[in-house]
Amino acid sequence: MRALLLLLAAAPLGCSLALDFDDIEDLPCPCDENHVCLIAANRCVRRASVDLFKSCSQDTANNGDDLCASNAICQQINDQGPRCLPTCQPTNYATPESALDVAAQCPVGSTCWATERGGVCSEGVCSTTPNNCPAPGQCVIFNSAGVCFTPCDPFTNGVSPCGGNQACHPIGAGSVTACVPAGVGERLQLCSADEFCKKDDNGRPLICDRPFETTAPRRCLPICEVGGALNCAVGENCVLARPNVTTSPRRDLGICEGGS
Repeated sequence: MRALLLLLAAAPLGCSLALDFDDIEDLPCPCDENHVCLIAANRCVRRASVDLFKSCSQDTANNGDDLCASNAICQQINDQGPRCLPTCQPTNYATPESALDVAAQCPVGSTCWATERGGVCSEGVCSTTPNNCPAPGQCVIFNSAGVCFTPCDPFTNGVSPCGGNQACHPIGAGSVTACVPAGVGERLQLCSADEFCKKDDNGRPLICDRPFETTAPRRCLPICEVGGALNCAVGENCVLARPNVTTSPRRDLGICEGGS
């Protein structure tokens, strides 16, 4: 006993004969509830320790999600490798309000990308000046992040330019048109990017829009070509919805109002 007391007295200040296991960072697995096991490395790291948009390892029991904050998952998108990315609800980008939906969910400079595990916020992939999407793609900006869309021609007179249950529709607030998933909205029904129009109405394509530069509610309405060959039915008027849609040559996209 006297020898042990002499040993303790001789020990340097601040040194402990017992190890402190309060923080098991870098210790082998298994880990406590505050840490996550990196399986291949057999190493404990602190739970939720990776900042948003920083690289994460998917080599955990929960695919790396436990390394991220509660509102993020460890996911790869656009060939940038796995990162802790905020989750979000993907949009079809088919109405101007889509930009507000993205901005409400994702930090500025990012937009919501669909993955097999749901939507995640990540940076854009293109710019508009100059447009650098692979041809014939066109870049459209949402929340300061660029998304490439492949234009489609809405004026095909009954022949759908889009495959499957998709419809050719203006994107955002501009004049680029692209194929987007159709909804179930009937003609004249109120609509939005989340409550979208069906593919066509009696052979006529529908879009979710309103007369250009008005504040009228958006409705599912048949398209027409202002001053062109694609006309409305008897009793309807062709009203401008989007000028200079992206076709060759550029033409004005209209909606058919009136009728029954």
